[in-house]
Amino acid sequence: MKKEQLENVMSALITPLNADYTVNHGALKKLIDVQIKKGIGSILVLGGTGEYLAFSDEQRKEVIDVAVQHTNKRVPVVVGLISPGIEDNIKIAKYAKESGADVILPVTPYYLTVSQQGFIDYYKELDRKVDMPMLLYNYPSKTNSNILPETVEKLVNDVPNVIGIKECTYDVGQVTELIARVGERITVMAGEEYSAFAAFALGVKGAVMASSNVVPEHWVKLLQLVKEGKLEEARQKNAEYFPLYQDIFIESNPGPLKYVMNEVGLDVGPTKLPLLEISEDSKQKLNQLIEKYNIVI
Repeated sequence: MKKEQLENVMSALITPLNADYTVNHGALKKLIDVQIKKGIGSILVLGGTGEYLAFSDEQRKEVIDVAVQHTNKRVPVVVGLISPGIEDNIKIAKYAKESGADVILPVTPYYLTVSQQGFIDYYKELDRKVDMPMLLYNYPSKTNSNILPETVEKLVNDVPNVIGIKECTYDVGQVTELIARVGERITVMAGEEYSAFAAFALGVKGAVMASSNVVPEHWVKLLQLVKEGKLEEARQKNAEYFPLYQDIFIESNPGPLKYVMNEVGLDVGPTKLPLLEISEDSKQKLNQLIEKYNIVI
């Protein structure tokens, strides 16, 4: 797979569930179809938004199988690897490869304090054991670890399977350095709604968004405007939707997303423990959000 195939908007999909917390195959298939119809260029299953950590390995495999088979090569399928331990991630990554997924997205190791050399050795070992295209995943505010641009450059030099990175830092200087070091060799993708427009303006060529579950067309249009050099129009569009970014994360992701999707007609079910049903106050704000942005699925 070539890095250019990720120079688009990737939706970090929620995982639809039935009332008994089993995977809702029909709703997942419908969600995939809606996303592709509305211009999303690739999909991510089993990221944080997909509640990776709440599922057993068997459920993770089930989600991968449904997504790969139903997508049927219409867009690339990316599989998140969010476990803190390398052996768990290797196991799911191997399954993703065998199932026909296109890319893996392993988050930086967390809980432990990891050195930059530790990141390098970790990703090299993952690549050696799995051997498939890889998006690095840097999320400092969640993992309390930060893979630096010079470390990413070393990995790009040594691991041809590294074709991109989902970068969630709010550090504009770090994003600028990352693009300068590797921006022409891999696809740098914005991973946070709040800072995505700024990242696009700096030269980031793709995005991995959670809110695109409910407003995919917004993100497709915003990225297109920036690529066309229409920065003022893009800035205005970003400002228009900024309240949505805030409210869609009013409680722990993906609780608000699932509430909105259930309200507008796609039955995606509950979140799994430890996440609870969102509060009545949050529901009221999200109902206003649905009306304001005319959200339909």
